[in-house]
Amino acid sequence: MPAFQKIPRELISKVPMYDYKTPLEEALAKLQDSRIAIVTKQGAYFGTVEYGNISGIGMFQVSKSYPLGKLARKVPYVTADTDIDETIKAMYENSAKALPFHNGKSVSGVIRRSDMLRAILSLKMVSKLSVRELMANPLVSIPPEMQVSAARKIMEENKLNRLIVMDNGRLYGILTKNNISSHLLYANSRNPEYGNGKGVQRNSVGTICEKNVYTIGYQLPANEAIKKMINNKISSLVVTKGSDPVGILTITDVFRYLSESTDSSSPDIEISGLDRYTRDYYEFIEGEIGSLAAKADRFASVAVERVTINIKREKAKTYLFRASLELSGKGRISTSAEGYSIEQGIREISNKLYEIIKSTKERKKNASGKIRYGLDEE
Repeated sequence: MPAFQKIPRELISKVPMYDYKTPLEEALAKLQDSRIAIVTKQGAYFGTVEYGNISGIGMFQVSKSYPLGKLARKVPYVTADTDIDETIKAMYENSAKALPFHNGKSVSGVIRRSDMLRAILSLKMVSKLSVRELMANPLVSIPPEMQVSAARKIMEENKLNRLIVMDNGRLYGILTKNNISSHLLYANSRNPEYGNGKGVQRNSVGTICEKNVYTIGYQLPANEAIKKMINNKISSLVVTKGSDPVGILTITDVFRYLSESTDSSSPDIEISGLDRYTRDYYEFIEGEIGSLAAKADRFASVAVERVTINIKREKAKTYLFRASLELSGKGRISTSAEGYSIEQGIREISNKLYEIIKSTKERKKNASGKIRYGLDEE
């Protein structure tokens, strides 16, 4: 199964969908269960709401009649043409636990991080790595008697989502932001007099942290860690050396590594034809072309040196896209596409260029086994 394969449809999950104006109270119960919901506005995709985010944003400051749409984030959606590596990178860059899936007509579900972990495992994308090579989170430990408010402050100051709880030199548990948010939300629902939750923040960390901690040896294969996360439906593991904790490995660490490993030196990109209505798409086009170059380098071993793209608005309210890629020592390839929107056209032309790169690599082998690239080859 090639690493540049598209997202299998069986990985798409159905989740609740709500209108922008839906009151938070109406959606909260299902959101707690599904952990994510899609928000639409006037029938079109608007964004997503993750339970973990809203439970820590201001559940004590926001009325339950507050419109759900005001808590939504407009994360990008993926399509049947989106590659797995692109999905991983989008999840990492947007700190998203799931991305909406667009079936060509509308957003019809989401693909979750847990499903992407299965794809990473199946594609053996980190099979040559150890846990130590993926781990990026430093070891920050606290005692179980520390107040929740103090632990929360340490998280904020160090930009961490998890802290290891140690009791007399031994692993006691792990405290996450979700532990704190869920504890405050539950306490407030049972005892409204707590108001903004300040009362329960005086509780000790030891009363709310997770004590059933999953660990992994730092020298073990990364695939073993991913299997453990999948099988136990968890997002992090305490990394140990012998019996001593040395850090934390998270799903984000895995996604970060894979996202950064796809980044190659950016090609020179020349974009022409944008007008005052479309110039805001410049960064989007750069990002799509950058992803194309990284994918060509990673999966086809082809370096893209220069890209020129011209966009022309047609009379029939469509756009004509022309693109040319100069490949390092391999000549030039060109193609064109039409689309009703900038996003559609750029994605289509990127897919066309990548298919040309793949097909010419497979076809143009000469007798000595070297690869020649066709079309506008010089």
